Amino acid sequence: MNQEDKPKILLHVCCAVCGALLLKILKERFEPIVFYFNPNIYPKKEYLKRLESAEKLALLNQTDFIEGKYDFDSWREAVHGLEREPEGGRRCPVCFGLRLRRTAAEARERNISFFATTLSVSPYKNEAIIDRLAEMISKETGVEFLSLGQIFPDKKDLWRKTREADREAGFYHQKYCGCEFSLKQPSA
Repeated sequence: MNQEDKPKILLHVCCAVCGALLLKILKERFEPIVFYFNPNIYPKKEYLKRLESAEKLALLNQTDFIEGKYDFDSWREAVHGLEREPEGGRRCPVCFGLRLRRTAAEARERNISFFATTLSVSPYKNEAIIDRLAEMISKETGVEFLSLGQIFPDKKDLWRKTREADREAGFYHQKYCGCEFSLKQPSA
């Protein structure tokens, strides 16, 4: 099956590291388009480093790239009142939902039938919460969500293989999730 015969999928990329292996796997069955939408990233210079790396990811994989609007103030408003939540607390699902909802809306606007996210690749994110939010958004928008489990059924060694693909490509590797509140928290 050549690329023109494959259905398109909009892949929300939180960072190139988490997309390093997933994008290659998706290319086997889909025509993926990288969607970088991360208004949570702080400060702006960090956002730009991750953006550059996500663009490199798309370029290396010969896929189209879309940058969503960086609207930090809207993200800050969405998580207002959750500033003191720890990493992995109640703020994270709000942040995930904001990014997934925009990804599904972008897919619908472009007549793309599928969306997925790299958020679940990280062992530091709650895959069940991400999947639950994305399924709900999928029902609301009519754009089918493909979970990490559907894309990569055998997740044994997924993070190790992802990190190998990341090192091979030389992507920028961040030290925190991206939001200003996780940056200010002491490392575990």
